[in-house]
Amino acid sequence: ASDLIVDGDALAIEAVPFSGGKGTEKEPYLISEPGHLATMANQINGGTTDKHYKLAANISLAGKIWIPAGYNTKHAFTGSFDGDGFTISGLYVDNASLSLGSNAGYGLFGVLGQGASVKNVQVIGANIVAGSNYAGIIAGRASGTSVKIEACYVTGTISTGDGSRYNYLYRGGIIGYGSGASISRCYTN
Repeated sequence: ASDLIVDGDALAIEAVPFSGGKGTEKEPYLISEPGHLATMANQINGGTTDKHYKLAANISLAGKIWIPAGYNTKHAFTGSFDGDGFTISGLYVDNASLSLGSNAGYGLFGVLGQGASVKNVQVIGANIVAGSNYAGIIAGRASGTSVKIEACYVTGTISTGDGSRYNYLYRGGIIGYGSGASISRCYTN
């Protein structure tokens, strides 16, 4: 089972090989099931942060706990993720189940770094419980003038603490905190 999904076997998402692709811009890794998303997160959180990914089907994460891909600044995602118009539903991130530290971001992606691109994805029915850090449904944090988030739609809830643990609190529907990032044609409900 993936070491990025926690709280027991019933909630684990088993990482499985991608259904295709090479991780390049021209041939991105294809993601068509939850296990492929877990493999993506494993790669990014393991230090391979610059690959390219594309959804090839709608994916439900209902009943699972997700650890964000690129969960902190050390492992910030710098590649591309193209949702190709597909939907990820039931995204659930629970800070109480994780111990990611003070630079952690909570969302589908934790931290988007210089050069990252996320586009054409819908994340529906998300529930982000983030304590006192950065929290957004697409990403908790996006830092860098070349970070681009475009044509995304998100719904869900984000709950955070009072900011006293780390003395800050950033949250938003698309991203929790952005510094220089470009967001276009995105909306939340």
